[in-house]
Amino acid sequence: MKLSEKIYTCRKKAGLSQEALAEKLGVSRQAVSKWETEEAIPELSKIPMMAKIFDVTTDWLLFDNENFEEKPTEETSPQIPVTITLKSPLNTSIKKNSWIIGIYLSFIGTLLSLIALCEVGSAYNALAEAKTPLSFMITPEGEIPIINSQKVEAADTALDFAYGFLVIGLIVLVVGIFIAIFLKKKYHTNSINEGDSL
Repeated sequence: MKLSEKIYTCRKKAGLSQEALAEKLGVSRQAVSKWETEEAIPELSKIPMMAKIFDVTTDWLLFDNENFEEKPTEETSPQIPVTITLKSPLNTSIKKNSWIIGIYLSFIGTLLSLIALCEVGSAYNALAEAKTPLSFMITPEGEIPIINSQKVEAADTALDFAYGFLVIGLIVLVVGIFIAIFLKKKYHTNSINEGDSL
């Protein structure tokens, strides 16, 4: 059962109207109405007051548990530790600067692409050398160049590898740029929203 449902159910069992409950808690009737319709949640200071008015525990009010339909007794109520998560300045700083990961990725992608371009150039040179005839065979039809086919195949393989490496480098570069832009916008927008809510 959700908090809103618990407030509504307990208020009805206590025979209180929204106005009567609001008066006991020092809030407006609209506030109680919003709590019951999940448009808002009560302030933390109001929870112990409600628990006292409804004769239930604060744990029962705060924690969703399908097994609790009535006020739990002391023997059966589970001991649920209440933990408060505080925003660590280090955590916040890491999140705000996580876009730098994208910068690092794009830098790595640029390096991979440059290395791949050098390899492509080397592979083209090797292919040109491999296609240079070692000698010529003279036949009645004319001269036929003799080329080392193993060197040509090796140079072709090296060229294919270099192109593959280049594609990987470009993909890493684009992904890095995308991550940097996405994370920068995300945490910039979040920081603006947090500033508005303060």
